[in-house]
Amino acid sequence: MFSPIRLSHILQFIPRAAFNAADKQSQADRYVKKVSSWDLLVTLLLGQLTQARSLRSLAVTSQALQPHRYHLNANSLSRSTLSDALQKRSPEPLKAVCQLLLTQVGRKQRRSIAPMISLIDSTCITLRGPRFDDWTLATKTRITQGLKIHVGLDAQQLAPTYVNVTPANLNDLSDALQMPIEAGVTY
Repeated sequence: MFSPIRLSHILQFIPRAAFNAADKQSQADRYVKKVSSWDLLVTLLLGQLTQARSLRSLAVTSQALQPHRYHLNANSLSRSTLSDALQKRSPEPLKAVCQLLLTQVGRKQRRSIAPMISLIDSTCITLRGPRFDDWTLATKTRITQGLKIHVGLDAQQLAPTYVNVTPANLNDLSDALQMPIEAGVTY
């Protein structure tokens, strides 16, 4: 006898018709042959619930749910397919569903959620030329040479909470691990 898994209970709260409309409007599945945006959403939600730390662990967990795929109405993803989908797929359907779900949250709860979100981003500043080549060539990447600015942004106040200037070849995650982390905040 089949018993539904917790993931299928959570997916019941996501309005599938609204997701499909957002998917059609953004044309996220326009040239897709096998993996739909819904498959990607289910896999990413599964990764969040299982706290997957890599694409490999997420793909293994996704493939372990193969007996439940019919009831989840989603396909399992291999690691390379998942990587390609994350790189090339438009995030608009996922964004639209998040915004729709947030509108269903009460006003009081929305106010309590806002201080718990902090955004992290980085950008490269290209510095080339005779005066810059002497000190930027050592940290040059195949894309750019110069500096990278890492910023933590308070989403509620739209003000930076963290700024760091590093060489262009420093990985974003390396800097994010050095960033001061506040308890109860989602980055």
